[in-house]
Amino acid sequence: MILTPEKNNDLLGTLVEFAYAEYWSALEMLSAAKRAKSPKLKIGYIKHALDEYRHTALIFKVLSNQVERGVGEFLSLIHI
Repeated sequence: MILTPEKNNDLLGTLVEFAYAEYWSALEMLSAAKRAKSPKLKIGYIKHALDEYRHTALIFKVLSNQVERGVGEFLSLIHI
């Protein structure tokens, strides 16, 4: 499913949550790399972490573009 303002009333909040998920995944990969005993596995985890950081940056770039264009609004970043 592609999120658009017509399909999602909280597009910007959704993008922020996706970015946080990618960032958290990168941190998890770095933690796994720290615990791994195999050098090859460590390198694999670190490469995966770098990829997750790239995803985070891309999502924040999309978010920035949306805000600059005035598309969407932040409805809520805290869901209780």
